[in-house]
Amino acid sequence: MPLVALKCPNCNGEVQFEENMMSGFCIHCGSKIIRERSVKGTISIDRTTDIVNHLKLAKETLRIHDWENASKLVNNILLMDADCLDAWYMKALLCFRDKSMYESLLNEIENKSLECYGIFSKEDIKKCWGEHNLYFIWNPGRYIYAHVKASVTVDEKETFSVGRETKGICGISAGKHNLSVCVVVVWEGEETVGSDIRPVSLSFDVSKDHHFMITTERVGFWEPRTELRITQMN
Repeated sequence: MPLVALKCPNCNGEVQFEENMMSGFCIHCGSKIIRERSVKGTISIDRTTDIVNHLKLAKETLRIHDWENASKLVNNILLMDADCLDAWYMKALLCFRDKSMYESLLNEIENKSLECYGIFSKEDIKKCWGEHNLYFIWNPGRYIYAHVKASVTVDEKETFSVGRETKGICGISAGKHNLSVCVVVVWEGEETVGSDIRPVSLSFDVSKDHHFMITTERVGFWEPRTELRITQMN
């Protein structure tokens, strides 16, 4: 049987294929490679195993709201397979806070012909986000500087900022949860925790959507200090 010499796209090593073979393994790096039928003499790597492993890991990071690492994993998956339906649904979850962006991306996904790996579906978006929403608004007192904002942490695992013009939202499941808030000062693009403001904490049971107002005011006459409060609106 005649042999065809090809280059492995992963390590650039020479691979000998029998003329009628369509797939095999690189003897140098072990990558599974597929010979393309449409272009004689070209091969590609089968990344299915890598994609499935990345999807499983990304799903777990989304479940615990580790948005930063989830975003990196999803981007890596889409580099390996730009038509991965599971990864596109994960990307939709990552922009769930922005309703218009989320709905626009969902419409775009549903108009595409994408490949499903069976790891993450549209139904998983709400499961990973949580059953309910926590909403936060910022109510700074009149002596609070414009470059000051609140930093909210939920269950010690998800932290996000709430500013004068920015409402905060966090997905959460039913049950008991912990909420803590501190004040950060933004100066030349860097955030630092306010030194004269003591963080406040709150434990509460979630059985529905909850709304909170974060208030920061300057109090005292002889020894002015900053007071931080969290008020549950419903």
